[in-house]
Amino acid sequence: MAKITICYQRERNVLVPSKMIIFFGAGNIKWEKDTLYIPFGTRFRRQLMEDFKFHEDTLSLSVFLTELVTNPAFPGKFGISLSSVLDRLERMMEQESKKIPYQFNDSSAPDNFGLNYLDIEQFIISFADIVKVMQIGTQFNYSYGGNCLEEKQSNKGDDQGTW
Repeated sequence: MAKITICYQRERNVLVPSKMIIFFGAGNIKWEKDTLYIPFGTRFRRQLMEDFKFHEDTLSLSVFLTELVTNPAFPGKFGISLSSVLDRLERMMEQESKKIPYQFNDSSAPDNFGLNYLDIEQFIISFADIVKVMQIGTQFNYSYGGNCLEEKQSNKGDDQGTW
């Protein structure tokens, strides 16, 4: 099961959701599916952006607005078009391979630069992109409001919410 973290940043003394990080772990993304849907009722961990620790050994991939979808058959969810993500990765690898001065049959040439999409462990999505694709306002369910952050920090271990 994926673990979701929503990172907040301060804007004019108000905490605003900035990024959604969806951690699957190596080999756990179901790439054979066309689209991965995430329900709004999913529990998530709240964290300030400056406190979030990006691990150098975790292969992450940014998901673009053009790769986010909605589907009337799945109300209350947004989707990540995995087929679009894979198409983008394929185009990137093809473009980068043209820049490498290796001969076609050179055995020392890297194979996809040592990267394999199956090794991707987490997606990073701009929260603004999620809002755009869902056409909703962030104040509805996502803002901390008031000094809830301080309250959450005082309740150690209770930094989860639903969205």
